[in-house]
Amino acid sequence: VWSARPAKTSMEYTSLAFLTALTTTGAVSWQGAWAGLASEGIWLIFCGMAMSTALTETRVSERVAAAICSGEPTWLGLVLRLHVIAALLAITVPSQVVRCQLVLPIVRSVIRQRGIQPQSRTAGAIFVSLVVCTNHVGEAVL
Repeated sequence: VWSARPAKTSMEYTSLAFLTALTTTGAVSWQGAWAGLASEGIWLIFCGMAMSTALTETRVSERVAAAICSGEPTWLGLVLRLHVIAALLAITVPSQVVRCQLVLPIVRSVIRQRGIQPQSRTAGAIFVSLVVCTNHVGEAVL
């Protein structure tokens, strides 16, 4: 259903129509079709996506990136500043997925402000190091 994109509608509308069709035809019970939304995990990830979008749309990620890049830090200083933010998030945010969703918009803004090509190895190394940092610091907190 999603690959066909009827009338160029978004995936949200086609998935809603698909689940509604399944329940109205009796192919799946109402509880069965919507059971995934009862999980706390899906809402945690959804809230992380919403906060990540808010960081980007309100330009907060650019302001944080400007603070990180202030004073023209060395590469080591820049990466350490990013890792401190990831470590602080590990203390306050229980999910690694959500921590990554919050850190990545900031990293994209830092990469843009430093003039690094988004598809370069340097950008990839920064992204990977932060994902690893959020994982290891999160494990240490637990």
